[in-house]
Amino acid sequence: MSGFLFGGCVIKRLVDVILSASLLLFFSPVLACAVMMIRLTSPGPAIFRQTRVGRGFQPFEILKLRTMAQDRPGLAYTLASDPRITPVGRFLREAKIDELPQLWNVLRGDMSLVGPRPVVPEISLEFRPHYEHLLRVRPGLTDPASIKYRHEARLLAAMPDGKGYFKSVVTPDKLRISADYLERATLWTDGVTMAMTAVVCCFPRLCRLYGLPPAGSDGMKNREQREDSKRDGAILAHAQSNADTENLSHLPVWQGISLSLSDFLGTSTSTMPN
Repeated sequence: MSGFLFGGCVIKRLVDVILSASLLLFFSPVLACAVMMIRLTSPGPAIFRQTRVGRGFQPFEILKLRTMAQDRPGLAYTLASDPRITPVGRFLREAKIDELPQLWNVLRGDMSLVGPRPVVPEISLEFRPHYEHLLRVRPGLTDPASIKYRHEARLLAAMPDGKGYFKSVVTPDKLRISADYLERATLWTDGVTMAMTAVVCCFPRLCRLYGLPPAGSDGMKNREQREDSKRDGAILAHAQSNADTENLSHLPVWQGISLSLSDFLGTSTSTMPN
């Protein structure tokens, strides 16, 4: 079934309504605590509203928990080091709790649980030919592009020209991923995407399963890539220093798997034999 037909079918909308209502009920204690933390630590409303472009280029107000100081000017996109982000807001962003109010957007019909992420009017106009294709369906709370770019703010902060990298590299890559996904979208792939979104929220490093962001230039490396290089070098040095294990293929199977997982998840526990 094509992405367009699938995006507009009744059964997908029914799933959106049932799951969004259930998740709103399930996460209501988390939302209540988050709202209280926001109100107690910074002045202003707990809910942030912003105009985004929806299905058929119809504007709607997206809802998020407010993570920034109110009425402070800044960039249209957010960097990880943005001084406007409050301490509570930083935690909410990292845990993706600030996105939970969008379940109400899904329940109302502005969004779907899975679909291309809604963007501000400026971006939709700049990349209009692409969004004419994507916005034949409702924008979504998550999709494979969102999972891949879970650390987008951190990535942009590592670039000398964050705005240029966002428009020339990140946005085109997201558009490509979202368009590819829509062409093969089914209830099953939506379910897998929602499950992977939950997994990546708990284990953020697993977003690398969806690929690494393209490099903006030869000299640009983010912190995560540098940490990976250091860890890989340490593993190699340890393997080379062990006379009985000239390479990892000599390790017992369980140790090889454990070492790979430790490296992937960033744990410091060594599984190499002493």
